[in-house]
Amino acid sequence: MAEMAQMRRVQPVVTGDVLYHASSRRILQDVVTCIREGCTIDEAGSRLERYADRHLKTPQEMARLFRDYPEAVARTVEIAERCTFKLSDLTYQYPDELEQEGEGYEAEFAERAFKQLEGLGS
Repeated sequence: MAEMAQMRRVQPVVTGDVLYHASSRRILQDVVTCIREGCTIDEAGSRLERYADRHLKTPQEMARLFRDYPEAVARTVEIAERCTFKLSDLTYQYPDELEQEGEGYEAEFAERAFKQLEGLGS
């Protein structure tokens, strides 16, 4: 990747290819994979992540992992410091178009969910 970045004249960054915040949450990722694939954990086999290292790592661990690319680590830190996003900035607005006349959102959602579940059984 570093060679590709150099060939394209872009500044490289490092990532951990993160799927979950802590290694203890890998099982949740496996469950999500099974839901997406429509299978059980026992049936999932090679569809599950091969390694359990797709969690957030400490800055020290990232520096160690990418010690041969200190400029990429520095660029990543620079980008992260410019990010101002906070979870508290998020608000959820349920879409108005789902509500059918005379029904609440919950009834509409339940009806759609049951229709999807019925389709899984066939």
